[in-house]
Amino acid sequence: MLKQRIMTALVLVPLILLAIYLLDGSRFALLTGFIIVGIGGYEWSRLAGFVQLPQRLMFAFIIFFIGFAIFHLNDYVFPIVMAAALVWWMAAIALMAMYDPGSRLYKRNPWILVVAAVVILVAGWWYLIKLHEMSPNWLLYVILLVVVADTGAYFSGKRFGKRKLAVMISPGKTIEGVYGALFGSVAFSILGIMVFHIPVQYWIYFILLSIITVAISIVGDLFISMMKREAGVKDSGTILPGHGGILDRVDSHLAALPVFTTGLAWSGLQVFTSP
Repeated sequence: MLKQRIMTALVLVPLILLAIYLLDGSRFALLTGFIIVGIGGYEWSRLAGFVQLPQRLMFAFIIFFIGFAIFHLNDYVFPIVMAAALVWWMAAIALMAMYDPGSRLYKRNPWILVVAAVVILVAGWWYLIKLHEMSPNWLLYVILLVVVADTGAYFSGKRFGKRKLAVMISPGKTIEGVYGALFGSVAFSILGIMVFHIPVQYWIYFILLSIITVAISIVGDLFISMMKREAGVKDSGTILPGHGGILDRVDSHLAALPVFTTGLAWSGLQVFTSP
């Protein structure tokens, strides 16, 4: 398993970098839309309870169509997309806090997961495009920020983990792991300050934005974990050997992107993009 994970990562990393830095806006949007909204939607359909192939393909097509409709409307729907994504992730915290595996809430109300698919996949993809338009450097930053946080959480949880974070959703995650993720986010944000030459008056804001982004990324990871637990599966798919599905790899980023991009745009920090 570890060997597969490493081999897959060695293939994916250069492809991701090439896509970020070599593709123009429309080609980048098309590629990432196909991966996140298309393939991600297909994987999501199983977690939402659709088991027949025609149903799953139709589900993915509808999500994909909605995503590109929003993309072409662009500025007209920006406030709606922004509000929906930010409100959703706040609501997701409440949904997980009330989670009871025996309640069958999501099986009795599958529309919740259908609505969640539209908001999470489409809004996450849309914010990915917006951040790429601001600067590929910023997009790479937020991708690496979440990776560093995940790595910090893994090692901190493995070494010091005792108190469970959400035992009903993901028994392996610990509060100590969260501390490791937040510590990693602070360290990486300080590196970001130096790389992007951020003025001193923005330092505290940038560090706090990175911390909040990582905190929400943990919520995204937990929400997809809750869906997988409801569906009775370990991974969202098998397309990435050793890693599972697309959703298994982008769950944290889909939650992080709306928060980080909004915070960046609101502050005006996107103008500081020196490598």
